[in-house]
Amino acid sequence: MLVTCCCRMKKQLTELKSLQNDALIARDYAKEELVAREKTIYAERRARDTEIQGVRRQADEKRQQQEQYQRRIVRLCRCAGV
Repeated sequence: MLVTCCCRMKKQLTELKSLQNDALIARDYAKEELVAREKTIYAERRARDTEIQGVRRQADEKRQQQEQYQRRIVRLCRCAGV
């Protein structure tokens, strides 16, 4: 009976070690996947931020041009006496 109990415990221990190993592999895989996704998200965010900065710069330039045109029109109208 003691031998049977000992064999059963060894079998359970082997199963538990296998389960632990599988859990560690799953954990490591999940960590790697998380790191990869974080890198992707960071790179995408950086690309979007760069694009947004470019669009904002263009908008500012166009706004400044529009203001210059408006000032010229106002000056021309004043000079022409309109």
